[in-house]
Amino acid sequence: MFETLKKIRQERLVKRLSSVKRARVMRNFDNIKIIGIVFNITTEANWTKLSNYVKELESYGKKVYLVGIIDNKEKLNFIITNTKVTIVHRKKDVSCFGIPKRSRMKKFLSKKFDVLINTINDDDFFSRIVALRSLAKLRVATDTPAHKEVYDLLIKVDSKTSETEFLKQVINILFDINK
Repeated sequence: MFETLKKIRQERLVKRLSSVKRARVMRNFDNIKIIGIVFNITTEANWTKLSNYVKELESYGKKVYLVGIIDNKEKLNFIITNTKVTIVHRKKDVSCFGIPKRSRMKKFLSKKFDVLINTINDDDFFSRIVALRSLAKLRVATDTPAHKEVYDLLIKVDSKTSETEFLKQVINILFDINK
């Protein structure tokens, strides 16, 4: 019963936030200054790959901010040293309805992103609500039915595509825009 109520509340919130009008701006990678990335914290190996790719983006002069969600069952047994990372624990930083607490998300959501990239390849409510509350000019995600009403640019990938492979595809597409 509660799960049904939770889903209804989540979908109403997504619908309400989706109806807010905003200016969408699609820029070439050269003109992008601030990038936001939503990711799922899984293993140290995945974090290392993502962290290395973020360093590569920063070498192009981009500011990259990340927000990662970690599930209740997983323990963070490695160190994330990047100061531009916000870590959200599903157990303590998310309400019973699945909505991330504003106090935890304040730092990330205050940034005006040129592009926000969701690397979570499923219909996760967390990533959709972060995208809807962000000040992003362009929202990018994988092509799934739940992402259609939230994101501006959807990219079709298979289920085996890693977060870093997806990020590389997004950046390659952004390089080709407006050239």
